[in-house]
Amino acid sequence: MRKSDPCVASLILALTLALVFVLIIGCSKDSSTGPGGGGNTGGVVDSFQVGLNADTLVTSDGNITLILPAGSLSSPQTITIMAINEPQSFVDSTCYQFGPDSFNFIYDIKLIIHYDESKLPPGSSEAGLGICRIVGSEWEVMSATLDPYANTLEATLSSFSSYGARVMATGQVYQGGKNLYSQADVNAFGAQYVGTSSYLKISGMYEQFWDLTPLSNITWVGGDLSIGLLDSLTSLNGLQGITVVGHDLNIGGMDNLISLGGLGGIASVGRYLDLDNNPKLTEWGGFGPGYIGGSVIIEECESVKNLDFLTGRGQLYGLAVFDCPGLSSLAGLGQLTLAGAIQFENCDSLSDLTGLGSLYETGTLSLKRNDRLLSLDGLNNLRVITWGLELHMNPLLQDITGLSHVYHVGNLDIEDNDDLTTLDGLNNVTQLGWLGGGWKFSISYNAHLIDITPLSGLQLNPATNFAIPCDAILYWNQYLEIDNVLDWLDAIGGPTVLDGYVIFWGDTLFGP
Repeated sequence: MRKSDPCVASLILALTLALVFVLIIGCSKDSSTGPGGGGNTGGVVDSFQVGLNADTLVTSDGNITLILPAGSLSSPQTITIMAINEPQSFVDSTCYQFGPDSFNFIYDIKLIIHYDESKLPPGSSEAGLGICRIVGSEWEVMSATLDPYANTLEATLSSFSSYGARVMATGQVYQGGKNLYSQADVNAFGAQYVGTSSYLKISGMYEQFWDLTPLSNITWVGGDLSIGLLDSLTSLNGLQGITVVGHDLNIGGMDNLISLGGLGGIASVGRYLDLDNNPKLTEWGGFGPGYIGGSVIIEECESVKNLDFLTGRGQLYGLAVFDCPGLSSLAGLGQLTLAGAIQFENCDSLSDLTGLGSLYETGTLSLKRNDRLLSLDGLNNLRVITWGLELHMNPLLQDITGLSHVYHVGNLDIEDNDDLTTLDGLNNVTQLGWLGGGWKFSISYNAHLIDITPLSGLQLNPATNFAIPCDAILYWNQYLEIDNVLDWLDAIGGPTVLDGYVIFWGDTLFGP
């Protein structure tokens, strides 16, 4: 464990010593200050020179610990941790700005904030604490774990920003997680508490109940909020007071649930939003958290027609929609520009992707078993598919020209699309696997495909000197002739531009 020591000399000497410490022991501290919330704090900046090995960093005041696993950095970095002013409702001496700002780690690192229980605002308790990312004058909840015995909060970070401990609920907060399995449980819990430090599970597993209004005082769930198996409910009326869910929000197995309007007060979800097996859900009713820290997963919600609860969102960690045959409109995604993944599977009312016109980059674009998908129209602004393009078993898909502006694809996986005749739409793809992916190139089982030459713009990756960094698999495309394949190979530079074999039907044409 490394802990920095405050500098006690003049500014010139401090800077000199900082350089010496960086060069000799890899850890330094200067006395500069910076803004946070309301302005300068007069706090000290802890500075650490960190290499590629596992490391533990502790600030000189002992309030912050960072644990970095081996390989979390791609190259040595100077990490700075600076105390900043606490915005309203944040705990004294827990807010810090981490640098380099917006720096991304290869592997998640661990942040531990140590708080002083005596500094909690009047009327609050440890059980009501959470870690938040500070964004200007606003905040976003992080998925965090409270240890009231050690007086710490712990979260994982993938990048740097400003973070602090915030009082999420004022009043009596239940310490730990709580299961509510009956109306009596609901009544008793709601009469005493305003939230939980960990999970809250509301379930009809053992008996059905009808009234959630006794929970109207609940404002904060520190862990997962899970609501399920309550066939007696058509809405979640009574939960309007909940504003923050620290971890996942799970709603599933609600056979008669029609509306999520009862959760319209939720502003922030720390991790995933999972809606699973709610066959009659049709109304969002004002539901639409401003911040969702993980993916949105919607599965077996057969009556969902749109994704309007995501209106206004510019980024998503991921969106996966499975087995939602009623989904016909993507207009709610109209402002989405960046996504970790976009997946639609068994969404049989989608004929195209109109509504995704602002999407510029996604990690994965996966479209599988969408029986009425005719084209990829609507992706007119898409440029980068970092990890992979998957088009599987879309029987009526004929037109992929919606991809005509894409220049980078990670993995390319186009299989079992019976009506697809040409790869026209991939004409501008020049980079395959440059930014990510690169281990799969499969164009197979497309019964009427006759032309792959639109994919002739592939260029050599300067880092590998290959245009295709893996085998090129062209299995069982019934009408694709070998002359077309050879024309395509000639256009991209011949078989030597592949780091692998060319496999046509079941035969190896070329290989290293």
